[in-house]
Amino acid sequence: MGKRRIIFLIAAIGILLYAGASLALGIYLLRINNDDNGYKDGCYDNCECDPTNGGKIFVPNVSRAGVYWWRAIRDDNLENSLHLLEFSARNGITDVFISMSGLEEVIGVTAGIVTDGRFAEARMNRHIRPMQEFVRSATEHGIKVYALFGSGGGILFPGASRNTFNRQMFGLKVYNNISNPEEQITGIQFNIEPHQMNWQQLPDETIAARNMRRNYLLQSKADFVFEITDLYKDEFRIDWCMPFWWDGGTYYRFVTDRHGESTMLYRILIQEAAKANGRVLVMSFRDTADRMLNVSRHVVRYAVQHNVPVFLMATINEPTGPQTRFREAGKIEMYYQLNKVRHEVYNSTTDTEVFREFLEKDLLGVAIHHILTWYPLQYERIPPV
Repeated sequence: MGKRRIIFLIAAIGILLYAGASLALGIYLLRINNDDNGYKDGCYDNCECDPTNGGKIFVPNVSRAGVYWWRAIRDDNLENSLHLLEFSARNGITDVFISMSGLEEVIGVTAGIVTDGRFAEARMNRHIRPMQEFVRSATEHGIKVYALFGSGGGILFPGASRNTFNRQMFGLKVYNNISNPEEQITGIQFNIEPHQMNWQQLPDETIAARNMRRNYLLQSKADFVFEITDLYKDEFRIDWCMPFWWDGGTYYRFVTDRHGESTMLYRILIQEAAKANGRVLVMSFRDTADRMLNVSRHVVRYAVQHNVPVFLMATINEPTGPQTRFREAGKIEMYYQLNKVRHEVYNSTTDTEVFREFLEKDLLGVAIHHILTWYPLQYERIPPV
């Protein structure tokens, strides 16, 4: 009886092992048959959308993932900033676009020579040393840090805003000069939105007059881009942010490039980014991957021609319109949609060859706007009232 029991037990174990192996093989084959380029339910093979963490960790399936950081590093927020940096690193961030303060107050400048510039000791303690520690920690996490310059358009024209910006750029060069390599800023990123300046039609103004005024604002942005490229392309990588709606309306076509040819502003940004080893970030503020791609198709098509990487950006709080943000949907849904962007690009039924080339050249990135709204965002969708 003992031998029979042993034989029966061995046979039962064999049957269980065979069934388990068959089940695993079936699941694998089912995944192979259902996947598109490794895609399943919004995920790729290198994306932990569900089984291990419930989707609560963002594991980007693209090689570049950025986050906007609209708060300058200071001595009184350094500890919290380092905590948010750890959070960003855990969630696959590769690029931080951060506001910087204190740069404009450089002293000891002789004939404009950067190597003579320095910051006062109080400024060093308040702004510079905390920033150096932050960048050093980011470097340890494999994250690149970019100085972020945001403006509604004031720096495009002579005046106080432009003067402050010029001092900040000089201060940024001084900062890098006095910092160790692991503490240095990699590049600069501009989020300048001239449509925030006198954009609406004025009382008693004709549509033609309004369009001419808008054209002046956008051409001023184009001229600024040319100037920045010429001044800084040999010192910094230069990235540009753009709203997707800049290609709408016939008046945009009156923007002229360096050769006096009519073009669209987003094309100028891509052309100039290519000269400065830069990238472009699209404010693709929509709440699903397909919508994010659909409003950005024109940018992707043109960027491929110039080998310029494109970040598609998700936002959490702004704007407030329908189908534009992830505040109500939560973190898990946002991670899911961001990782589904690659799938949408790969399986696009229009511009298929161009979009496949876009992926083959590894030009796709994603970004989140911004850290102070991303971190506290709830994981699950907020139930309707």
